[in-house]
Amino acid sequence: MAAIKLSEGGQPYSHDLHMKGFGASEAAKVCGLSEYGTPFDLYLEKTGQIEPFKGNDATRLGNLLEPVIQSE
Repeated sequence: MAAIKLSEGGQPYSHDLHMKGFGASEAAKVCGLSEYGTPFDLYLEKTGQIEPFKGNDATRLGNLLEPVIQSE
């Protein structure tokens, strides 16, 4: 079994596993329902043909606040 790292927000994360499948945050793209990308965009990300989303201020803030919210 591969080691699972923790993301900045403390959640389990494995880049290898992420690149082999898709998660809940990518489900809308798979279904063609995302305003942030298409199924083809996701294919290109997963095959390394374009850079995957690296985050922005909103996602970084969400990651920082996640432990505080979980403790409530």
